[in-house]
Amino acid sequence: MDLFIWARLEFTTLNQKLENVLLINGIPKIIDFGLIRDLTGRSGYREMGYTRKGSKFRSSAALFAATPGFAYQAQITIGDGYKVHNLFYFLFCDWKTSWNLLYKAIDEKEKKEIDKIVEKCNATSIHKLKEFIQRPIISEITSIISIPSSSSHFCLDDANLTKSVKVSSLKQNVTKCVNQDLKNVTKNVLDQKSSNLCVPISVATLLRFAIKNDLGFEDEYDEYSAENILSTLILIVYPRSMAGLNLNPKKEETEFQFNEIELLLERLCKKTYFMETGWNIIRQLAHKEGMATEKIDLQIRKR
Repeated sequence: MDLFIWARLEFTTLNQKLENVLLINGIPKIIDFGLIRDLTGRSGYREMGYTRKGSKFRSSAALFAATPGFAYQAQITIGDGYKVHNLFYFLFCDWKTSWNLLYKAIDEKEKKEIDKIVEKCNATSIHKLKEFIQRPIISEITSIISIPSSSSHFCLDDANLTKSVKVSSLKQNVTKCVNQDLKNVTKNVLDQKSSNLCVPISVATLLRFAIKNDLGFEDEYDEYSAENILSTLILIVYPRSMAGLNLNPKKEETEFQFNEIELLLERLCKKTYFMETGWNIIRQLAHKEGMATEKIDLQIRKR
């Protein structure tokens, strides 16, 4: 597959999603080169169209863009809380199952039931994807993993959800909302009337407040900023489209996705089959520093 070949050639695509892979004569090919990081600097690769010229394409930190559900943390912040390419899960699971195993919060009982199905497919090696090891599951799996009880709620079927977004412009788009006191959030233009993102925006504001005031954490380099928390929430923890942040969003951009506060809070506190708790990912926004070195549990009480 192109991805393995590219790794040897020292250039990587930072937007590994299904739409960017085209099957040509039975061979999967990458077709989008807008977020390619090239560490070689060789003009030959540029002439063939595989890479682009410019210093920004030498550093992943300069390529501030990502797709909900197909991003890893270092792609949008300096953190290291999540670094798996989710595209590989879709190779071994059916569409609906992939989304559920990635983003649906589960308890221990549900995990054991899923384990049995995975074992029947001889696919227990799928957990090695977190260690960047693909070969065992490729050679061992006997059938595609399919969970009959998978819900369509977690599937990002709408084309708006899988659009790449410029994370670099996120700050200016939401600063006027998240930098205010929580009591003023609903009075802002980014309330439910013009954006379905009021749920993750409000949760990001709450988390930032808790980190600063309840935990007393000194964020010297602003690594736990509201925009970093928000981008991690809607790109990795609980994928949502940022289409509604447009100044004058189209009607269909504000109606195609549904946000439920309880599902997001549950996702923050619980693991999914493939991923850690949302909080564990967010607390590692500062890579190896700050809260990443401490085990801090997140507790949310219902009233």
